[in-house]
Amino acid sequence: MPRRPPPPHRRGEPRTPGSGRKAGTPNRRTVEMRELMASICDDIHYQSRLRADFRRRRVHPTIEALVWHHVVGKPAERVQLSGDVAMNQQLGQERELFAQLSVEDLQELAKDSERLLVKARAMAQRQRVPPARATLPGPAMDNGEIPTGESTENTGIVDDV
Repeated sequence: MPRRPPPPHRRGEPRTPGSGRKAGTPNRRTVEMRELMASICDDIHYQSRLRADFRRRRVHPTIEALVWHHVVGKPAERVQLSGDVAMNQQLGQERELFAQLSVEDLQELAKDSERLLVKARAMAQRQRVPPARATLPGPAMDNGEIPTGESTENTGIVDDV
């Protein structure tokens, strides 16, 4: 086995100036491979055999999928991310926090929350944003208040958060 010559530089050192392919010069093997594949694909006998193999379902599924992707187009990949873990942790912490508050404190927080929603609706209306996108679901009352069903002040009942 013939001995290989030592590399022109050590690993990690810069290459010798002027060595390697010039920018824009294609790799010779890549060019040769493309020419070979083009000549095979242009061959009428190869095309007829490939067509027959496709009809008899003798082409490997990955190759068939590749051909379909080239002809029809590759379907868009859908990536779905879920934030359940972070949200569940945050909701758990909030539940623990609200469990430590008294009924009066929770009622005060509910009033503040309602005031903030009214303010958000007013801001959205000024910006002419459709209210359906800017508010929580539910019909708004004529005077700008939020319909809550029963008043939390009178009942003393607080929904579990």
